[in-house]
Amino acid sequence: MRARALAPYGVLALGAAIVLLLYWPGRINADTNGILKGVHGEIPVVDHWTATLTWLWRQGHLLVGLDLGGVLFVQTVVLIVGVYLVLRSGLSRMAAAVVTVLILLAPPTFGFVGMVGRDMWFVAACVLAAGCAVAATRWTGRAPRAAAVGAGVLAAAIAITARQNGFLAVAPVLVALAAPALALARERGVGGGWSPRRSAVTAVALGLLATLAISAASTLSDRTTRDLAAHPEVMTYLYDLGYLTLATDRQLIPDLSREALPVQTQPEVRERWQPSTSLYMRADPDGEGERAGGRAVLSDEEADRVEQSWRTAVLDHPGDYLQGRFGLWRRQLGIGFTPGYVRAMPNDQDPALPGLSDVATDYAGIWGTGPEPSTLGGPLHHAWIYLLVCLLGLALALPRFPAAVRAAAALPAAGVGLQVSLFFLAPSVQWRYQLLAAYAAMIVVALAVAMLLARRRSSGAVS
Repeated sequence: MRARALAPYGVLALGAAIVLLLYWPGRINADTNGILKGVHGEIPVVDHWTATLTWLWRQGHLLVGLDLGGVLFVQTVVLIVGVYLVLRSGLSRMAAAVVTVLILLAPPTFGFVGMVGRDMWFVAACVLAAGCAVAATRWTGRAPRAAAVGAGVLAAAIAITARQNGFLAVAPVLVALAAPALALARERGVGGGWSPRRSAVTAVALGLLATLAISAASTLSDRTTRDLAAHPEVMTYLYDLGYLTLATDRQLIPDLSREALPVQTQPEVRERWQPSTSLYMRADPDGEGERAGGRAVLSDEEADRVEQSWRTAVLDHPGDYLQGRFGLWRRQLGIGFTPGYVRAMPNDQDPALPGLSDVATDYAGIWGTGPEPSTLGGPLHHAWIYLLVCLLGLALALPRFPAAVRAAAALPAAGVGLQVSLFFLAPSVQWRYQLLAAYAAMIVVALAVAMLLARRRSSGAVS
């Protein structure tokens, strides 16, 4: 009996082992490479890649030698636990464990599951926060439910710190966490006479206030822990300024030194601006890196000049600005365009198991996209499909569903909320921005199938 009860956790452990063996000690991308250099003290800690989490990793590296493999282990466990807890809103233990492993190995996301970096930190922490909301709703006992709420808020804070432009994704998860928090308060005699409607409104207000508070704290933390302000927001400004320069036939980019901004005039913008990325507004189009196109970091004064020019251009040409943003967002959603499936690359260390590492690379490559997208991979990387499933998944929040399922609806809501941030803040088109929507959509499908089967079994039993 005990072995049967532990079997689902064995399945989860097997899933974690598969990911770790295939990817150990972890894959990286350009962002992770910058984070690692900050962790190892090779470059200053900058706010281009979550200064707070980089600083924390650096302390772990200095104190206990925490390196790539250790972080891969932690993020893998967090992701697995999060997916499992959300699935438990509608699935049995064993079914939730099996589906969790299948989601880990799913083609749309497998190429990133072994990537160490803020993209996976954001997704894993977001999913865990939603899972904690489900757990706090399902579990009995005041102490376990309070612990689940606390863990969920911490995970939500990590998600916002990993990707601050994802705060609109975290907001619905914090609202879902506020509901069981209020229930715990009512058990202590606080708000005991509130109507369900008032409780729901209060949970929404508390969730939004928590989002604002955590976002402000994360911004302050980044400013405190960074050694250098890299002004990553400038890339978004330059994308918009480049589009508006072409749309209005006016030079809107500020006149700074060529070392700071190598692309300023209309002919230069026409040559370097691209609809899917702002990179070449500062980087060499021949691929020699950002430094080849100009100074890597702008001064505070230079960044302020760019921001002022952006504000003026947006206020003067709001229609053109929204049109340009919609074009970028449309490409991000994969409408008439397939975003690049940029998989993580091996780090400087040799893989622990080269043969298995090759298997992971080949399997991810089957589903990949690029200059010559594969037949299998292309259709899987159009985010509008997953976003549509997330929109349908919001129906799980309807009162007719159990409370745990309504809590799980926070995850597809997070996938939808992220799209608002991507509309206004994304400086480029990349599939990795849509990983949360992909995970949420797969979980929604699993829950929908499970509830449909349960309903059919119930109908059959009654008849």
